[in-house]
Amino acid sequence: MNQDSAATQWPFGVAGRPLLAADDADLALRWIKTCDDNHATCQSKTDNRKLPTRVVCVPDGEGEDPWLEYGRGRTGDYVALSYRWGSATLSKTLLSNESKFQSAIPYQGLSKTIRHAVLMTRKLGYRYLWVDSLCIIQDSDEDWKREAAQMAAVYQNAVITFSASAAESADSGLFYAAPAVYAVPLTARSIRGQALATFSLAVRSCSSFEDDVNSGMLSTRGWCLQERLLSRRILHFGASQTHWECLEGAWSASSGHKLKASTKLRADFQGELAPSIPRTGPAGLMSPGSKVVVMRRVEEGEAWEEFDAIDAPQPPLKQIYGHKPHGTWYHMLMDYASRSLTVPTDKLVALAGLATIFAQKTGDEYHNGLWLRSLPEGLLWSSVGLGRGVFGRKSLSRRPPTSRAPTWSWASLDGPILYPSGKYSYVAAVVHAYSMPDDASASESGCGCPEGYGVHVSNPDQRLVLKASMRRLCELHGFAPEHLRFLRENEDSRGAFLEPHAFFDDPERDADDLEGVFALFIAQVGCGNTNCDHFSNCRAGFAHCLLVERADKSIMGRHAPFKRVGVAQCLSGEFSSAVKMFVTLV
Repeated sequence: MNQDSAATQWPFGVAGRPLLAADDADLALRWIKTCDDNHATCQSKTDNRKLPTRVVCVPDGEGEDPWLEYGRGRTGDYVALSYRWGSATLSKTLLSNESKFQSAIPYQGLSKTIRHAVLMTRKLGYRYLWVDSLCIIQDSDEDWKREAAQMAAVYQNAVITFSASAAESADSGLFYAAPAVYAVPLTARSIRGQALATFSLAVRSCSSFEDDVNSGMLSTRGWCLQERLLSRRILHFGASQTHWECLEGAWSASSGHKLKASTKLRADFQGELAPSIPRTGPAGLMSPGSKVVVMRRVEEGEAWEEFDAIDAPQPPLKQIYGHKPHGTWYHMLMDYASRSLTVPTDKLVALAGLATIFAQKTGDEYHNGLWLRSLPEGLLWSSVGLGRGVFGRKSLSRRPPTSRAPTWSWASLDGPILYPSGKYSYVAAVVHAYSMPDDASASESGCGCPEGYGVHVSNPDQRLVLKASMRRLCELHGFAPEHLRFLRENEDSRGAFLEPHAFFDDPERDADDLEGVFALFIAQVGCGNTNCDHFSNCRAGFAHCLLVERADKSIMGRHAPFKRVGVAQCLSGEFSSAVKMFVTLV
Protein backbone atom coordinates (compact mmCIF):
# COMPACT_ATOMS: atom_id res chain seq x y z
CA MET A 1 0.00 0.00 0.00
CA ASN A 2 1.51 3.34 -1.00
CA GLN A 3 1.47 6.37 1.27
CA ASP A 4 -1.09 8.23 -0.81
CA SER A 5 -3.60 5.38 -0.58
CA ALA A 6 -2.88 5.02 3.12
CA ALA A 7 -3.69 8.67 3.61
CA THR A 8 -7.13 8.18 2.15
CA GLN A 9 -7.91 5.25 4.48
CA TRP A 10 -7.04 6.85 7.84
CA PRO A 11 -9.52 9.68 8.28
CA PHE A 12 -10.65 10.43 11.85
CA GLY A 13 -12.21 13.34 13.68
CA VAL A 14 -11.18 15.16 16.83
CA ALA A 15 -14.43 16.22 18.42
CA GLY A 16 -14.08 15.60 22.15
CA ARG A 17 -16.37 13.31 24.09
CA PRO A 18 -19.26 12.00 21.91
CA LEU A 19 -22.67 13.45 22.70
CA LEU A 20 -25.55 11.02 23.04
CA ALA A 21 -29.04 11.91 21.89
CA ALA A 22 -30.97 13.88 24.49
CA ASP A 23 -33.45 11.06 25.07
CA ASP A 24 -30.68 8.47 25.51
CA ALA A 25 -30.77 7.42 29.15
CA ASP A 26 -27.38 5.65 29.26
CA LEU A 27 -25.34 8.61 30.48
CA ALA A 28 -27.98 9.63 33.04
CA LEU A 29 -28.04 6.06 34.38
CA ARG A 30 -24.23 6.11 34.70
CA TRP A 31 -24.38 9.43 36.55
CA ILE A 32 -27.04 8.04 38.92
CA LYS A 33 -25.00 4.86 39.57
CA THR A 34 -21.82 6.85 40.21
CA CYS A 35 -23.71 9.07 42.64
CA ASP A 36 -25.31 6.07 44.38
CA ASP A 37 -22.00 4.20 44.70
CA ASN A 38 -19.56 7.00 45.49
CA HIS A 39 -21.25 10.14 46.83
CA ALA A 40 -21.71 9.78 50.58
CA THR A 41 -23.13 13.30 50.88
CA CYS A 42 -25.92 12.51 48.44
CA GLN A 43 -26.66 9.13 50.01
CA SER A 44 -27.20 10.63 53.43
CA LYS A 45 -30.34 12.26 52.04
CA THR A 46 -32.04 9.15 50.70
CA ASP A 47 -33.89 7.67 53.68
CA ASN A 48 -37.65 7.83 54.25
CA ARG A 49 -38.66 9.53 51.01
CA LYS A 50 -42.37 10.02 51.35
CA LEU A 51 -44.47 10.27 48.20
CA PRO A 52 -46.21 13.64 47.69
CA THR A 53 -49.98 13.95 48.01
CA ARG A 54 -50.39 13.10 44.32
CA VAL A 55 -48.02 11.72 41.69
CA VAL A 56 -48.32 10.90 38.01
CA CYS A 57 -48.03 7.15 37.51
CA VAL A 58 -45.95 6.40 34.40
CA PRO A 59 -47.23 3.48 32.25
CA ASP A 60 -44.99 0.70 30.99
CA GLY A 61 -45.72 1.26 27.30
CA GLU A 62 -44.58 4.28 25.31
CA GLY A 63 -47.43 6.56 24.27
CA GLU A 64 -49.86 5.05 26.77
CA ASP A 65 -51.87 7.34 29.03
CA PRO A 66 -50.42 8.01 32.51
CA TRP A 67 -52.76 8.49 35.45
CA LEU A 68 -52.97 10.35 38.74
CA GLU A 69 -52.32 8.42 41.94
CA TYR A 70 -52.50 9.42 45.61
CA GLY A 71 -49.38 8.98 47.75
CA ARG A 72 -51.38 8.14 50.91
CA GLY A 73 -48.32 8.29 53.15
CA ARG A 74 -46.34 5.67 51.22
CA THR A 75 -42.61 5.94 50.63
CA GLY A 76 -40.94 5.42 47.26
CA ASP A 77 -38.78 6.87 44.52
CA TYR A 78 -40.22 9.58 42.32
CA VAL A 79 -38.93 12.17 39.86
CA ALA A 80 -39.82 15.88 40.16
CA LEU A 81 -39.99 18.28 37.22
CA SER A 82 -38.74 21.88 37.33
CA TYR A 83 -39.85 23.87 34.29
CA ARG A 84 -41.41 27.10 33.11
CA TRP A 85 -45.05 27.15 32.07
CA GLY A 86 -44.55 30.13 29.75
CA SER A 87 -47.19 30.57 27.07
CA ALA A 88 -47.96 26.85 26.77
CA THR A 89 -51.50 25.55 27.00
CA LEU A 90 -51.16 22.97 29.76
CA SER A 91 -53.28 20.02 30.76
CA LYS A 92 -54.19 20.81 34.36
CA THR A 93 -55.83 18.91 37.16
CA LEU A 94 -59.06 20.69 38.08
CA LEU A 95 -61.87 19.95 40.49
CA SER A 96 -63.93 18.84 37.51
CA ASN A 97 -61.43 16.30 36.11
CA GLU A 98 -59.51 15.05 39.16
CA SER A 99 -61.44 11.79 39.42
CA LYS A 100 -61.17 11.24 35.64
CA PHE A 101 -57.40 11.79 35.75
CA GLN A 102 -57.13 9.00 38.32
CA SER A 103 -58.07 6.66 35.48
CA ALA A 104 -56.18 8.30 32.63
CA ILE A 105 -54.51 11.57 31.68
CA PRO A 106 -54.58 11.83 27.86
CA TYR A 107 -50.93 11.52 26.83
CA GLN A 108 -51.33 13.39 23.56
CA GLY A 109 -52.90 16.31 25.40
CA LEU A 110 -49.81 16.84 27.54
CA SER A 111 -47.33 19.56 26.70
CA LYS A 112 -44.07 18.53 25.02
CA THR A 113 -41.96 19.04 28.16
CA ILE A 114 -44.23 16.85 30.28
CA ARG A 115 -44.39 14.12 27.59
CA HIS A 116 -40.59 14.10 27.50
CA ALA A 117 -40.49 13.91 31.31
CA VAL A 118 -42.84 10.89 31.28
CA LEU A 119 -40.64 9.19 28.65
CA MET A 120 -37.40 9.85 30.54
CA THR A 121 -38.88 8.73 33.86
CA ARG A 122 -39.73 5.39 32.27
CA LYS A 123 -36.28 5.03 30.67
CA LEU A 124 -34.57 5.60 34.01
CA GLY A 125 -36.70 2.89 35.61
CA TYR A 126 -38.88 5.03 37.87
CA ARG A 127 -42.64 4.79 38.15
CA TYR A 128 -43.71 8.11 39.61
CA LEU A 129 -43.38 11.68 38.39
CA TRP A 130 -44.37 14.89 40.18
CA VAL A 131 -45.53 17.81 37.98
CA ASP A 132 -47.16 20.84 39.58
CA SER A 133 -49.81 21.39 36.88
CA LEU A 134 -51.06 17.82 37.33
CA CYS A 135 -50.36 17.11 41.00
CA ILE A 136 -51.93 20.29 42.39
CA ILE A 137 -55.62 21.06 41.78
CA GLN A 138 -55.21 24.32 39.89
CA ASP A 139 -58.65 25.83 40.54
CA SER A 140 -58.71 25.09 44.27
CA ASP A 141 -57.18 27.79 46.48
CA GLU A 142 -57.33 25.44 49.44
CA ASP A 143 -55.42 22.69 47.66
CA TRP A 144 -52.88 25.11 46.19
CA LYS A 145 -52.10 26.61 49.61
CA ARG A 146 -51.74 23.18 51.18
CA GLU A 147 -49.54 21.79 48.41
CA ALA A 148 -47.44 24.95 48.03
CA ALA A 149 -46.52 24.56 51.70
CA GLN A 150 -45.14 21.08 50.87
CA MET A 151 -43.05 22.24 47.89
CA ALA A 152 -39.76 22.11 49.78
CA ALA A 153 -40.36 18.48 50.78
CA VAL A 154 -41.37 17.56 47.22
CA TYR A 155 -38.02 18.60 45.74
CA GLN A 156 -35.96 17.50 48.74
CA ASN A 157 -37.37 13.98 48.67
CA ALA A 158 -37.31 13.43 44.89
CA VAL A 159 -34.80 10.79 43.81
CA ILE A 160 -33.89 13.13 40.94
CA THR A 161 -35.22 16.38 39.49
CA PHE A 162 -35.54 16.95 35.75
CA SER A 163 -34.80 20.58 34.97
CA ALA A 164 -35.91 22.11 31.66
CA SER A 165 -33.11 24.61 32.19
CA ALA A 166 -33.02 26.18 28.73
CA ALA A 167 -36.69 25.79 27.73
CA GLU A 168 -38.77 28.94 27.26
CA SER A 169 -42.08 27.20 27.90
CA ALA A 170 -43.69 23.85 28.56
CA ASP A 171 -44.10 23.47 24.78
CA SER A 172 -40.32 23.58 24.22
CA GLY A 173 -39.63 20.06 25.48
CA LEU A 174 -36.64 18.64 27.33
CA PHE A 175 -34.74 17.14 24.42
CA TYR A 176 -32.30 19.23 22.39
CA ALA A 177 -31.32 18.94 18.74
CA ALA A 178 -27.89 17.45 18.01
CA PRO A 179 -25.26 20.22 17.78
CA ALA A 180 -23.82 20.87 14.35
CA VAL A 181 -20.30 19.54 13.71
CA TYR A 182 -18.01 21.40 11.32
CA ALA A 183 -15.08 19.42 9.85
CA VAL A 184 -11.87 20.97 8.55
CA PRO A 185 -9.69 18.53 6.51
CA LEU A 186 -5.98 18.53 7.37
CA THR A 187 -3.21 16.51 5.73
CA ALA A 188 -0.06 15.31 7.49
CA ARG A 189 2.94 15.35 5.16
CA SER A 190 6.50 14.11 5.31
CA ILE A 191 9.47 16.46 5.10
CA ARG A 192 9.47 15.72 1.36
CA GLY A 193 5.85 16.86 1.06
CA GLN A 194 4.30 13.43 0.66
CA ALA A 195 0.81 12.96 2.14
CA LEU A 196 0.97 10.54 5.09
CA ALA A 197 -2.52 10.83 6.51
CA THR A 198 -5.61 12.96 6.28
CA PHE A 199 -7.13 14.26 9.47
CA SER A 200 -10.56 15.74 9.88
CA LEU A 201 -10.49 18.30 12.68
CA ALA A 202 -14.06 18.51 13.84
CA VAL A 203 -15.39 21.56 15.65
CA ARG A 204 -18.75 21.66 17.40
CA SER A 205 -20.43 24.34 19.43
CA CYS A 206 -22.05 23.12 22.65
CA SER A 207 -23.93 25.07 25.25
CA SER A 208 -22.07 25.09 28.56
CA PHE A 209 -23.25 24.56 32.14
CA GLU A 210 -22.98 28.31 32.61
CA ASP A 211 -25.14 28.94 29.51
CA ASP A 212 -27.80 26.37 30.29
CA VAL A 213 -28.02 26.40 34.09
CA ASN A 214 -26.50 29.48 35.73
CA SER A 215 -27.67 31.78 32.91
CA GLY A 216 -30.46 29.64 31.46
CA MET A 217 -34.17 30.33 31.26
CA LEU A 218 -34.97 28.87 34.69
CA SER A 219 -32.31 31.06 36.30
CA THR A 220 -34.66 34.00 35.70
CA ARG A 221 -37.70 32.47 37.41
CA GLY A 222 -38.49 32.99 41.09
CA TRP A 223 -40.06 29.62 41.94
CA CYS A 224 -37.22 27.74 40.28
CA LEU A 225 -34.55 28.93 42.72
CA GLN A 226 -35.77 26.89 45.67
CA GLU A 227 -36.48 23.97 43.34
CA ARG A 228 -32.80 23.92 42.38
CA LEU A 229 -31.39 24.62 45.84
CA LEU A 230 -33.49 21.94 47.54
CA SER A 231 -33.12 19.18 44.91
CA ARG A 232 -30.29 16.85 45.86
CA ARG A 233 -29.75 15.52 42.29
CA ILE A 234 -30.67 17.33 39.09
CA LEU A 235 -30.55 16.28 35.44
CA HIS A 236 -30.41 19.55 33.51
CA PHE A 237 -31.60 19.45 29.89
CA GLY A 238 -29.73 22.24 28.12
CA ALA A 239 -29.80 23.74 24.64
CA SER A 240 -27.39 21.18 23.18
CA GLN A 241 -26.35 18.78 25.97
CA THR A 242 -27.34 17.46 29.38
CA HIS A 243 -25.69 18.29 32.67
CA TRP A 244 -25.63 16.52 36.04
CA GLU A 245 -25.67 18.36 39.35
CA CYS A 246 -25.61 16.77 42.80
CA LEU A 247 -24.26 17.66 46.22
CA GLU A 248 -20.78 16.55 45.14
CA GLY A 249 -20.56 18.89 42.15
CA ALA A 250 -21.57 19.18 38.49
CA TRP A 251 -20.67 17.46 35.21
CA SER A 252 -21.56 17.99 31.52
CA ALA A 253 -22.13 15.35 28.86
CA SER A 254 -19.38 16.77 26.66
CA SER A 255 -16.70 16.32 29.32
CA GLY A 256 -15.89 13.68 31.90
CA HIS A 257 -14.26 16.24 34.17
CA LYS A 258 -15.91 17.75 37.22
CA LEU A 259 -16.89 21.33 36.54
CA LYS A 260 -15.97 24.27 38.68
CA ALA A 261 -19.64 25.14 38.90
CA SER A 262 -20.81 27.09 41.89
CA THR A 263 -22.98 24.86 44.05
CA LYS A 264 -22.21 26.60 47.37
CA LEU A 265 -25.76 27.75 48.02
CA ARG A 266 -27.09 24.26 47.33
CA ALA A 267 -24.51 22.74 49.66
CA ASP A 268 -25.37 25.25 52.38
CA PHE A 269 -29.13 24.66 52.27
CA GLN A 270 -28.70 20.89 51.94
CA GLY A 271 -26.04 20.67 54.66
CA GLU A 272 -25.48 22.30 58.02
CA LEU A 273 -25.70 26.08 57.89
CA ALA A 274 -24.51 26.61 61.44
CA PRO A 275 -25.09 25.39 64.99
CA SER A 276 -28.55 26.29 66.19
CA ILE A 277 -28.93 29.86 67.47
CA PRO A 278 -30.50 29.80 70.97
CA ARG A 279 -33.98 31.26 71.12
CA THR A 280 -33.32 33.94 73.73
CA GLY A 281 -35.61 36.49 72.11
CA PRO A 282 -39.10 37.41 73.33
CA ALA A 283 -41.80 34.77 73.41
CA GLY A 284 -44.70 35.40 71.06
CA LEU A 285 -43.00 37.89 68.76
CA MET A 286 -46.05 38.11 66.53
CA SER A 287 -48.33 39.13 69.42
CA PRO A 288 -48.83 42.66 70.79
CA GLY A 289 -47.62 43.25 74.32
CA SER A 290 -44.61 40.94 74.17
CA LYS A 291 -41.66 41.72 76.41
CA VAL A 292 -39.37 44.29 74.80
CA VAL A 293 -35.91 42.76 74.42
CA VAL A 294 -32.85 44.31 72.84
CA MET A 295 -30.39 41.80 71.41
CA ARG A 296 -26.89 41.97 70.09
CA ARG A 297 -24.51 39.53 68.45
CA VAL A 298 -21.75 37.97 70.56
CA GLU A 299 -19.12 35.38 69.63
CA GLU A 300 -19.56 35.40 65.87
CA GLY A 301 -23.34 35.28 65.92
CA GLU A 302 -23.75 31.95 67.71
CA ALA A 303 -25.28 33.37 70.90
CA TRP A 304 -27.40 36.33 71.95
CA GLU A 305 -27.89 38.27 75.16
CA GLU A 306 -30.03 41.09 76.49
CA PHE A 307 -28.29 44.41 77.01
CA ASP A 308 -28.89 48.12 77.42
CA ALA A 309 -28.59 49.63 73.95
CA ILE A 310 -27.40 53.00 75.25
CA ASP A 311 -24.71 51.95 77.72
CA ALA A 312 -23.33 48.84 75.98
CA PRO A 313 -19.87 49.18 74.42
CA GLN A 314 -19.63 49.05 70.64
CA PRO A 315 -19.00 45.51 69.34
CA PRO A 316 -15.74 45.01 67.40
CA LEU A 317 -15.73 45.35 63.63
CA LYS A 318 -16.51 42.14 61.77
CA GLN A 319 -17.46 40.90 58.34
CA ILE A 320 -21.21 40.20 58.22
CA TYR A 321 -22.54 39.45 54.77
CA GLY A 322 -19.99 36.75 53.95
CA HIS A 323 -20.50 34.66 57.08
CA LYS A 324 -22.89 31.79 57.71
CA PRO A 325 -25.61 31.34 58.50
CA HIS A 326 -27.15 34.68 57.52
CA GLY A 327 -24.57 35.45 54.84
CA THR A 328 -25.96 32.44 52.96
CA TRP A 329 -29.44 33.94 53.15
CA TYR A 330 -28.29 37.35 51.90
CA HIS A 331 -26.44 35.86 48.92
CA MET A 332 -29.52 33.81 48.07
CA LEU A 333 -31.72 36.93 48.28
CA MET A 334 -29.49 38.82 45.86
CA ASP A 335 -30.09 36.02 43.34
CA TYR A 336 -33.79 35.60 44.06
CA ALA A 337 -34.83 39.27 44.04
CA SER A 338 -33.78 39.73 40.40
CA ARG A 339 -35.97 36.83 39.24
CA SER A 340 -39.45 37.12 37.77
CA LEU A 341 -42.77 35.88 39.11
CA THR A 342 -45.96 35.54 37.11
CA VAL A 343 -48.02 36.29 40.24
CA PRO A 344 -46.53 39.24 42.19
CA THR A 345 -48.06 38.13 45.50
CA ASP A 346 -45.93 34.96 45.32
CA LYS A 347 -42.84 37.03 46.26
CA LEU A 348 -42.49 35.53 49.74
CA VAL A 349 -44.49 32.37 49.11
CA ALA A 350 -42.03 31.15 46.45
CA LEU A 351 -39.26 31.49 49.04
CA ALA A 352 -41.08 29.96 51.99
CA GLY A 353 -39.67 26.46 51.47
CA LEU A 354 -36.12 27.79 51.83
CA ALA A 355 -37.19 29.88 54.83
CA THR A 356 -38.61 26.79 56.52
CA ILE A 357 -35.34 24.91 56.03
CA PHE A 358 -33.31 27.90 57.26
CA ALA A 359 -35.47 28.22 60.39
CA GLN A 360 -35.08 24.52 61.15
CA LYS A 361 -31.30 24.69 60.78
CA THR A 362 -30.68 27.94 62.71
CA GLY A 363 -33.57 28.30 65.15
CA ASP A 364 -34.00 31.93 64.08
CA GLU A 365 -37.29 33.84 63.76
CA TYR A 366 -38.52 34.74 60.26
CA HIS A 367 -40.13 38.09 59.52
CA ASN A 368 -41.16 39.09 55.99
CA GLY A 369 -38.08 37.73 54.23
CA LEU A 370 -35.58 38.63 56.97
CA TRP A 371 -34.37 37.08 60.23
CA LEU A 372 -34.82 38.58 63.67
CA ARG A 373 -31.27 37.93 64.85
CA SER A 374 -29.75 39.62 61.83
CA LEU A 375 -32.23 42.43 61.27
CA PRO A 376 -29.76 45.28 61.83
CA GLU A 377 -27.75 44.34 58.74
CA GLY A 378 -30.69 42.73 56.99
CA LEU A 379 -32.38 46.13 56.68
CA LEU A 380 -29.58 47.63 54.56
CA TRP A 381 -30.68 46.26 51.19
CA SER A 382 -30.96 48.52 48.16
CA SER A 383 -31.12 48.13 44.40
CA VAL A 384 -27.73 49.80 43.88
CA GLY A 385 -25.72 48.75 46.94
CA LEU A 386 -24.20 50.97 49.62
CA GLY A 387 -20.42 51.34 49.41
CA ARG A 388 -20.21 49.57 46.04
CA GLY A 389 -18.62 52.39 44.05
CA VAL A 390 -21.80 53.91 42.64
CA PHE A 391 -23.20 57.40 42.97
CA GLY A 392 -26.23 59.11 41.53
CA ARG A 393 -27.81 55.93 40.18
CA LYS A 394 -31.57 55.69 40.19
CA SER A 395 -33.26 52.83 41.98
CA LEU A 396 -34.18 49.81 39.87
CA SER A 397 -37.06 48.97 42.20
CA ARG A 398 -40.76 49.02 41.43
CA ARG A 399 -43.60 49.00 43.92
CA PRO A 400 -46.16 46.22 43.25
CA PRO A 401 -49.86 47.05 42.91
CA THR A 402 -50.73 45.16 46.11
CA SER A 403 -48.93 45.58 49.43
CA ARG A 404 -47.35 42.29 50.50
CA ALA A 405 -44.68 43.31 53.04
CA PRO A 406 -43.81 46.28 55.26
CA THR A 407 -41.60 49.00 53.79
CA TRP A 408 -38.55 47.80 55.76
CA SER A 409 -38.59 44.46 53.92
CA TRP A 410 -36.95 43.95 50.52
CA ALA A 411 -40.12 42.03 49.55
CA SER A 412 -42.13 45.26 49.57
CA LEU A 413 -40.59 46.09 46.16
CA ASP A 414 -39.86 44.32 42.89
CA GLY A 415 -36.40 44.41 41.38
CA PRO A 416 -32.82 43.39 42.16
CA ILE A 417 -31.23 44.05 45.54
CA LEU A 418 -27.66 44.29 46.80
CA TYR A 419 -26.20 44.27 50.28
CA PRO A 420 -23.14 46.31 51.32
CA SER A 421 -19.67 44.84 51.69
CA GLY A 422 -17.04 45.49 54.34
CA LYS A 423 -16.86 45.18 58.11
CA TYR A 424 -19.45 46.52 60.52
CA SER A 425 -19.84 47.44 64.15
CA TYR A 426 -23.48 47.68 65.25
CA VAL A 427 -24.93 50.79 66.80
CA ALA A 428 -28.60 49.96 66.35
CA ALA A 429 -30.49 46.94 67.65
CA VAL A 430 -33.81 45.33 66.83
CA VAL A 431 -36.09 45.60 69.79
CA HIS A 432 -39.45 44.14 68.93
CA ALA A 433 -41.53 42.86 66.02
CA TYR A 434 -45.28 42.86 66.33
CA SER A 435 -48.54 43.00 64.39
CA MET A 436 -51.52 45.24 64.94
CA PRO A 437 -54.30 43.23 66.66
CA ASP A 438 -56.88 43.87 63.95
CA ASP A 439 -54.51 43.08 61.07
CA ALA A 440 -52.65 39.91 62.11
CA SER A 441 -55.18 37.45 60.73
CA ALA A 442 -56.36 39.46 57.72
CA SER A 443 -52.92 40.07 56.26
CA GLU A 444 -52.08 36.44 55.66
CA SER A 445 -55.23 35.61 53.72
CA GLY A 446 -54.89 38.85 51.78
CA CYS A 447 -51.46 37.91 50.50
CA GLY A 448 -52.36 34.39 49.43
CA CYS A 449 -49.83 32.96 51.89
CA PRO A 450 -50.20 29.20 52.36
CA GLU A 451 -50.67 27.61 55.73
CA GLY A 452 -48.52 24.73 56.89
CA TYR A 453 -45.07 26.27 56.55
CA GLY A 454 -42.67 26.19 59.48
CA VAL A 455 -42.52 30.00 59.28
CA HIS A 456 -45.02 32.86 59.14
CA VAL A 457 -44.65 33.66 55.47
CA SER A 458 -45.86 37.23 55.05
CA ASN A 459 -47.46 40.01 57.04
CA PRO A 460 -47.50 43.47 55.40
CA ASP A 461 -48.86 45.02 58.61
CA GLN A 462 -45.99 43.92 60.82
CA ARG A 463 -44.18 46.68 62.68
CA LEU A 464 -40.58 46.77 63.76
CA VAL A 465 -39.28 48.81 66.68
CA LEU A 466 -35.63 49.88 66.71
CA LYS A 467 -33.60 51.77 69.28
CA ALA A 468 -31.08 53.88 67.40
CA SER A 469 -29.76 57.36 66.74
CA MET A 470 -31.74 59.48 64.27
CA ARG A 471 -31.04 62.83 62.65
CA ARG A 472 -32.60 64.92 59.90
CA LEU A 473 -30.82 64.08 56.66
CA CYS A 474 -30.64 67.69 55.46
CA GLU A 475 -28.63 68.63 58.57
CA LEU A 476 -25.83 66.16 57.84
CA HIS A 477 -22.64 66.86 55.91
CA GLY A 478 -23.02 66.04 52.22
CA PHE A 479 -26.75 66.70 51.99
CA ALA A 480 -26.94 70.47 51.93
CA PRO A 481 -27.80 71.88 48.45
CA GLU A 482 -24.20 72.95 47.77
CA HIS A 483 -22.89 69.49 48.72
CA LEU A 484 -25.36 67.71 46.46
CA ARG A 485 -24.44 70.03 43.59
CA PHE A 486 -20.71 69.34 44.11
CA LEU A 487 -21.23 65.55 44.09
CA ARG A 488 -23.22 65.67 40.86
CA GLU A 489 -20.51 67.68 39.17
CA ASN A 490 -17.83 65.23 40.32
CA GLU A 491 -19.69 61.93 40.33
CA ASP A 492 -17.21 60.36 37.88
CA SER A 493 -14.22 60.93 40.15
CA ARG A 494 -12.70 57.95 41.93
CA GLY A 495 -13.58 59.24 45.39
CA ALA A 496 -17.16 60.29 44.74
CA PHE A 497 -18.63 57.07 46.09
CA LEU A 498 -16.73 57.63 49.38
CA GLU A 499 -18.66 60.82 50.03
CA PRO A 500 -21.97 60.82 51.90
CA HIS A 501 -24.79 59.94 49.54
CA ALA A 502 -28.35 58.65 49.55
CA PHE A 503 -30.33 56.19 47.43
CA PHE A 504 -34.12 56.42 47.44
CA ASP A 505 -36.24 53.31 46.85
CA ASP A 506 -38.58 55.23 44.52
CA PRO A 507 -36.77 55.93 41.22
CA GLU A 508 -39.13 58.82 40.52
CA ARG A 509 -38.38 60.65 43.76
CA ASP A 510 -36.55 63.96 43.52
CA ALA A 511 -33.14 63.33 45.12
CA ASP A 512 -33.06 66.96 46.31
CA ASP A 513 -36.34 66.65 48.19
CA LEU A 514 -35.08 65.90 51.70
CA GLU A 515 -37.95 67.55 53.54
CA GLY A 516 -39.09 65.31 56.40
CA VAL A 517 -36.44 62.63 55.68
CA PHE A 518 -34.51 61.24 58.66
CA ALA A 519 -31.36 59.11 58.71
CA LEU A 520 -31.63 56.19 61.14
CA PHE A 521 -28.16 54.95 62.16
CA ILE A 522 -28.10 51.17 61.57
CA ALA A 523 -24.46 50.10 61.31
CA GLN A 524 -20.96 51.53 61.58
CA VAL A 525 -18.44 50.96 58.78
CA GLY A 526 -14.84 50.83 59.91
CA CYS A 527 -12.35 53.52 58.91
CA GLY A 528 -9.35 51.18 58.93
CA ASN A 529 -7.59 52.74 61.94
CA THR A 530 -6.96 50.04 64.55
CA ASN A 531 -6.71 52.66 67.32
CA CYS A 532 -10.14 54.08 66.54
CA ASP A 533 -13.37 53.01 68.25
CA HIS A 534 -15.12 53.69 64.89
CA PHE A 535 -17.79 55.77 66.51
CA SER A 536 -17.37 58.67 68.96
CA ASN A 537 -13.95 59.90 67.78
CA CYS A 538 -14.06 58.58 64.23
CA ARG A 539 -13.72 61.31 61.60
CA ALA A 540 -13.38 59.06 58.56
CA GLY A 541 -15.81 56.20 59.30
CA PHE A 542 -19.22 55.95 57.70
CA ALA A 543 -22.65 55.21 59.09
CA HIS A 544 -24.92 53.10 56.93
CA CYS A 545 -28.40 54.38 57.56
CA LEU A 546 -32.02 53.77 56.72
CA LEU A 547 -33.85 56.77 55.31
CA VAL A 548 -37.29 57.10 56.86
CA GLU A 549 -40.11 59.58 56.94
CA ARG A 550 -43.36 59.72 58.87
CA ALA A 551 -45.93 57.25 57.58
CA ASP A 552 -48.79 59.30 59.00
CA LYS A 553 -48.02 62.98 59.57
CA SER A 554 -51.10 63.35 61.76
CA ILE A 555 -49.50 61.12 64.41
CA MET A 556 -46.70 62.70 66.41
CA GLY A 557 -44.71 61.72 69.47
CA ARG A 558 -42.89 58.59 70.52
CA HIS A 559 -45.29 56.15 68.87
CA ALA A 560 -45.46 57.87 65.48
CA PRO A 561 -44.87 55.26 62.73
CA PHE A 562 -42.16 55.75 60.11
CA LYS A 563 -41.81 54.18 56.68
CA ARG A 564 -38.59 53.33 54.89
CA VAL A 565 -37.81 55.44 51.80
CA GLY A 566 -34.18 54.47 51.09
CA VAL A 567 -30.64 54.07 52.45
CA ALA A 568 -27.72 56.44 52.92
CA GLN A 569 -24.02 56.55 53.66
CA CYS A 570 -23.29 59.33 56.17
CA LEU A 571 -20.32 60.40 58.29
CA SER A 572 -20.64 58.46 61.53
CA GLY A 573 -19.09 61.18 63.70
CA GLU A 574 -22.18 63.32 63.18
CA PHE A 575 -24.20 60.83 65.23
CA SER A 576 -21.84 60.75 68.22
CA SER A 577 -23.92 63.20 70.26
CA ALA A 578 -27.33 62.06 69.02
CA VAL A 579 -29.65 60.50 71.61
CA LYS A 580 -30.85 57.00 70.87
CA MET A 581 -34.60 56.67 70.65
CA PHE A 582 -37.26 54.10 69.86
CA VAL A 583 -38.46 54.25 66.26
CA THR A 584 -41.42 52.25 64.89
CA LEU A 585 -41.10 51.13 61.26
CA VAL A 586 -44.10 50.02 59.19
